[in-house]
Amino acid sequence: MSTPNRTTSAFSGQPPNTVRDANIVQGTFWVDFKLDTLDPSGGIPFAPVPPPGYEHEDKQAAIIVGMVLVILAITVPTMARIVARFRSTEMRLGLDDYTIVLAAQPSQSLATVYPCFQIWMVVSAGGGRHSWENTYEDWEEFVRGLSSCRLLFFVTVGLIKISITLFVRRLADRASVFWRLAADVFLGSLVLYVLAALFWNSLFCMPPRAWFSRQYAGSLARPPRCSSDVTNARVFSITHTVQSFLLLGAPIIIMWHVQIDANKKRRLFAIWICGAVTVLGGVLQQIAFVITNDLLTTPTSWAPGTRPPAPSAARPASAAGAGPGQE
Repeated sequence: MSTPNRTTSAFSGQPPNTVRDANIVQGTFWVDFKLDTLDPSGGIPFAPVPPPGYEHEDKQAAIIVGMVLVILAITVPTMARIVARFRSTEMRLGLDDYTIVLAAQPSQSLATVYPCFQIWMVVSAGGGRHSWENTYEDWEEFVRGLSSCRLLFFVTVGLIKISITLFVRRLADRASVFWRLAADVFLGSLVLYVLAALFWNSLFCMPPRAWFSRQYAGSLARPPRCSSDVTNARVFSITHTVQSFLLLGAPIIIMWHVQIDANKKRRLFAIWICGAVTVLGGVLQQIAFVITNDLLTTPTSWAPGTRPPAPSAARPASAAGAGPGQE
């Protein structure tokens, strides 16, 4: 195949304009669709195309506003908690506080890096636009951000759960030996979850760089060896939801064995009800994921969290992102 080494990247679905375009298309075939028989010189033949009479529309502003609200929702309560801990003479700092600092404090945030990546993907990588309005170079940058977001998301939710579990462990100190042991076992499972998320998503492909760069993957002499992204998303998402259920229910049970102020109990129950709504959303997401994976669907062509459908079978839109806020 001979491809001219021109400087302008082609739009998604068009024949590649540059050698880098051709490598990006080849890498997309190999990594995302597990196809090694298609010629990249024709572009991605099953990429979405604009409908007749299409007029430009995008979700970029809405995504940026939503991510800013997410950053505020993370940072404001976290800072308020830390300030209250330091100012109050009746409260003492525990391991749960130090862990939440690692997981969500703005100065060294993991949780806020995730929405920051989303904003960067909108500003610099074509996120929020239809696929046909983006070039192959946009897709290359978008994939880099998307793969990083998957890694960040599961590691961060694991660290936040560890923080909550350490708080539950302090409650369990006043309960029975059984609850202390149960909290320790659950804490161990969370540590394993974080380590698995870190290493599996970092070493998703061999060589690892192929998962973060389709251009690099396509430049290799042979297809990289990659895990199943659908399996990865299901394992971590379902485990995340199950752990959320357990973490939500354990403190309520322990509360009946701990003597604390009734008003404080009511406040904690109100917080846990909010958590229950969040967990319910996660369960519904898992149900929708399974249903759409079994049907010949046409995934939305909006760039964030999606990819074009494979030619022989529908691929769930959430296979690329594995996180909340997907379409």
